[in-house]
Amino acid sequence: MKRILSRSLAIFLAVLLCAGLYAGWRAGVLYRTAYGGYANLRALLDSGESISGAPANEVLSDDYLRNLFNNNEQLVTSLKSVIDTGMATDDSLQLGNVAAMVILYREDADGAVVEPAVCVVGGFPDPKSERIGLNTRGFLDSQLEPSMWTLGFSVVNMFGRDIVLFCEEDKAEMQMERIWNLLNGEILPFARDIVASPVHYTMVVPDPKQLLPPNIRKHVQSIQISGILRADDATSETLFVCNSVRAAAYVHHVVRDMADMARVVFHDRFGGYVKEMPWGKMNDQWWAVEAVRTIDESEIVQDNVLVVARNALDRRQENFALKVVERCGRDIASQKAMRLNGTRPWDFAYNQAVEGKGRYWSAEHLDGANWPLGAEGVETPGSRAEREAREKAEAEAAAKKSAENAAKEKAARQAATAG
Repeated sequence: MKRILSRSLAIFLAVLLCAGLYAGWRAGVLYRTAYGGYANLRALLDSGESISGAPANEVLSDDYLRNLFNNNEQLVTSLKSVIDTGMATDDSLQLGNVAAMVILYREDADGAVVEPAVCVVGGFPDPKSERIGLNTRGFLDSQLEPSMWTLGFSVVNMFGRDIVLFCEEDKAEMQMERIWNLLNGEILPFARDIVASPVHYTMVVPDPKQLLPPNIRKHVQSIQISGILRADDATSETLFVCNSVRAAAYVHHVVRDMADMARVVFHDRFGGYVKEMPWGKMNDQWWAVEAVRTIDESEIVQDNVLVVARNALDRRQENFALKVVERCGRDIASQKAMRLNGTRPWDFAYNQAVEGKGRYWSAEHLDGANWPLGAEGVETPGSRAEREAREKAEAEAAAKKSAENAAKEKAARQAATAG
C-alpha cells in the first residue's frame, strides 16, 4: 500500500513539474515577445526610422492582389483600374515602398464592387512628405501602460512618410474627405457611410519583419486584416502568414498568450467587468468590458501556415473600435498641428475647444456605447427597432396604468354612491 502511494505521489509530482515547466516556457516566450517588441520599436522610434516595407511595384501588382483576394477577378480588376490610373499620373509612385496598404470598397445590390479605394502608406520620392504620428502627450499616453503606448506610438509613427490614395476620378473628392476626417478624428461621417451601406476593408502589412519582436520576426511573412463594417454588426479576420507549419504553431502560441495578456490588462488595469454594488450592477468602464468580451469571443486557430484570429462584433463592440480610430485620429491631428505651426498639443486642444470644434474628442463625440452608431449617433435598423420596441412598451405600460387608475376611480365612485 505504501509503495502504491509513493508511486502515485511520484507520478503526481512529475506531472506537476512538467506542467510547471511548460507554463514557465510559455511565460518566458510571452515576456521575451513583449519586451523584445518594446525594445525593438523603442529603438526604431529613437533612431527616427520609418519601416522599409516592400517594393511598391510588387505590392500593387496583379499577382499580389489576386493572392490577397483569393483570385476575386472582379475586385482585382476594380482595384487595378484605380491603381493603374494613379501610376500613369505619377511614375515615381512605382519607385517607393509600401509599409501598409488599406483597401476600402462597397458592394451594390448585385454584388458588384463600387467605390474602390486603395490607401498606401509608405515612403515615396517626395521631399515635402512628413511622417505622421501620435502626439507624445496625447490621451493615449495618459491611459495606457508605457509599453503599450510605445507600441501604438511607434507603429503609427513609423509606417511611413506618405499617404497615397488611388480611387476613381469622380470619387476622389469624397474619398479624400473621408481620409481627412479619419485622420482628424471625425468618425461620425464614416459612421453614416457604414449605415448607408456595409464597408468592406482590408489592411495589409506586406513586410512586417522590422516591426515584429525579434523572436517571431523570422516566422511571419505578412499580416492581413480584413472584414466588413455594418450598421449593427461587424466581422474581422486577422491572418499571420508564416514560413512553415512549425513556425505557424509557434506564432499561434504567442498570439494566444498575447491575447490573454491583453485580456488581463483590460479586465484588471481598466476595470473591464460589471461591478456588483450595493445599489445594483455598475458598468462604468463599458469600453473595457467590450474589449474583454471581444477577446473572450475571439477565435484564434492555426490553419497550416496561417494563424487566423476571427471576431464577430455587435454594435457596442463596433462602437468601441470606431472610438479607438477617432481617438487615434485626434492625436494624429494634434501631432500634425505641432509639427506644421509649432502648436503644442495642449494648445491645440484648447484652441479646438475655443473654436467650438471639440476638445480631446471630436465636436460631436458622446460617451457611451450608443455612439457613433445607435440611438445617440447615427440611427441604425437595430437601434430603430429597439427604440420602437421601447416606445411601444412604454405606451402599453402607460395605457395599463391609465386603465388601472380609471378602474380605481370608478370603484371609488360606486362605493361613494352606495354609501
